[in-house]
Amino acid sequence: MKNNKIILSAISMVLAFGLCACGDTTDDNKANTEPVNTTTAIVAQDKSQTETTVSNDEETSSAVEEVDYQYGVVSIDVHFRFSKHFDYDCKAYSTIDPMLSTEDDSCFLTVNKLCDEYNNLTIDADKPEEWLDTVHDQMAKDLSNGYNYVMVNPALDISESEIQEINGRTFVRFVGSFFDDNEDKDVDLVGYLTVVKGDPNLSEYKEDNTAGFIVSQYHDKANIDELDAYAREAAETMAVGKDEWDKME
Repeated sequence: MKNNKIILSAISMVLAFGLCACGDTTDDNKANTEPVNTTTAIVAQDKSQTETTVSNDEETSSAVEEVDYQYGVVSIDVHFRFSKHFDYDCKAYSTIDPMLSTEDDSCFLTVNKLCDEYNNLTIDADKPEEWLDTVHDQMAKDLSNGYNYVMVNPALDISESEIQEINGRTFVRFVGSFFDDNEDKDVDLVGYLTVVKGDPNLSEYKEDNTAGFIVSQYHDKANIDELDAYAREAAETMAVGKDEWDKME
């Protein structure tokens, strides 16, 4: 009988240890086999990729901005850049090459060579204080081009002028007005006039002669600051000869 009790006690102890071992194994297996939430990881990855794509698209969009300018030429030797506010396709080829705006009736005009053998005018590149007086009357005649403006008696009233240095080039900036007999209206304008120094290597400017830019608008609509900005952009980007133009581009 005593032996039976010993045997039963031994069996109980073995079973108890077995149950403990089983319990530990179950917990370990549960810890090792607990499923990973792969859906959450995939969503997070997709979100990150989407944010990166959107960011790259925004950078590309901001980098590729619409170009708001075009290129023009005075004679062959003088190039410049100016706003697409003016329609190059509507350019009227004359001594002053007027181009109307696509949005309003403002006009961009290029000042070509105003001094020639027909008007017996000569101009000195080193005397900017004389430039406006020298070409004043001829410029008024060219403004009365018949395409945009008509002046029965060409007359240009200069209200202000000043000599300015722009990117190493001397200009005379001037503000003025004239009367358009075709529309029976006053016209305001802002201009930048320079003189290209004669150079035998140039095609057209073998001798000192004028070049420049004028932007005009009927007085009832004119904003002098806006006219000035359009004209000044051309002055700031003006280049004489191929070497200068290559640097500007």
